[in-house]
Amino acid sequence: MTITQDDYSRQLEEFKQARTLGDATTIYPTEQFWKKHQPWLASKGYMLRPRYHAGWVPSWTETNRRPDACEDGLINFVSYLLDATRISDQLPVILKMIWRASHPKEADLTLRLSSPPFGLDPQNHCVPVLDVLRVPGYEELDLLVMPLLRSFDDPPMKTVGEFVGFAVQIFEGMRFLHRHRVAHRDCTGQNIMMDANDMYPQGFHPIKMNLTPDLKRRAKYHSRVQCPPTYYIIDYGLSIHYDQGGENPKELPITGGDKTVPEFRGGGYNTPLDPFPTDVYYIGNMLRKLLKVRWANIDFISELTNDMTLQDPTKRPTMDVVVDRFEKIVQSQSDGKLRSPLVPRHDFFLTKFIKYGLGTVNKLLGRINGVPSIPPQGV
Repeated sequence: MTITQDDYSRQLEEFKQARTLGDATTIYPTEQFWKKHQPWLASKGYMLRPRYHAGWVPSWTETNRRPDACEDGLINFVSYLLDATRISDQLPVILKMIWRASHPKEADLTLRLSSPPFGLDPQNHCVPVLDVLRVPGYEELDLLVMPLLRSFDDPPMKTVGEFVGFAVQIFEGMRFLHRHRVAHRDCTGQNIMMDANDMYPQGFHPIKMNLTPDLKRRAKYHSRVQCPPTYYIIDYGLSIHYDQGGENPKELPITGGDKTVPEFRGGGYNTPLDPFPTDVYYIGNMLRKLLKVRWANIDFISELTNDMTLQDPTKRPTMDVVVDRFEKIVQSQSDGKLRSPLVPRHDFFLTKFIKYGLGTVNKLLGRINGVPSIPPQGV
C-alpha cells in the first residue's frame, strides 16, 4: 500500500489525539516517521540521533538527570524536518520532507539551483542540496538532504563590516536568482540562513544550538571576520523558474512570511503582478527592520532600503541596480566605520560606552593582525 500526503497527515493527527504529550520518554507524533525510517536512512548513509534508534533506552533512566539536560531527551516538534549525520564524513545535515502534491517543483528547482552550472557560480547563495531520497512506500515524498544551517544572525553580528558582508552576499544571491529568472516569492528573514560550521570548531547541537553536540558546555565560536560564513537563501516551495527571454511574468499574489507587501493589499490581492519587485521589497524590508529596530549605526543603507520598499513596485530598483548602488555605498565607508561595533538602538549609555571602548581595541587589533574589515564569503 502506498501512503499519500493525506494518509500521512491523518496518521499524524491520530497520533496527536492518541498520546498524552509532555513525557520525553515518549516518541512524539512529529517523530514517528523518523523513528520508523531510521534503519532505511542509515542504509542510505545518514544516521539519526540515538533517540530514534530501535530499542532506545533513555539515558536519564535511573539517574537524577533531567531529560532536557540529556542529548536524547530533546524532542523534535517539527514533523517535516530532522537533523542527521552523514556517515561517510560525519557532516551534520538536515532532512526536509517535501510532498510533491503540495510543492510539485520545490525538490527539482532546489536541486537544479545547487547543481552545475548554477552551483559553480560563487554568487549563487541557494542552499546546497547534498542528496535527494525518494521514500519507499510513500507516494511522491522526497527527502532533501542539506547542510545544517543557523539563522543568519545567530550568533549576532558584532561589527558594521560583518553586517556589510551579510548584505553583500544576500544581494548577490538575489541578483543571481533574478538573472536566472527565478522569483523566490518568500525571501524574508526566516528564509535566510548561515553555514557557520567553520565558526564552531567543536560543533553545536542541532536543537540547542548554543551548546556543544553532547550538551555538556556552551558552544564556543569564532567571529565572522575570523571564520567567514556563507549565507544561503532557503525554501523554494513558492518559487517559480521562468524561461529566459520571455515577457515579464504576472502571478497572483501569494502571502509569505512578510505580510506587509503594499501591492498585496486591497484589490491588489486578486491582481496578477510581476513577482520580481516583490522579492526586492522582501529583502529591503528585512534590512530596513534591522536598521529601525536593531542597530543605530547602519543608517548608510536607509536610502537604498527606502527605495527597495517603495509603495509602487514598478519604481523599485532591480537587484542589478541594488548591487551596484550598495557597492558604491560600501566604498564610501571608512575602514574605521566598518570595524566599528554595531550599536543596538536600545542599549544604555554605559553599555554603549563599554562597547565603544572594546570596539576601539578590536579595530587596532584587527588592523595589526591584518584581519579584513568585511568578512569575505566562506569557502
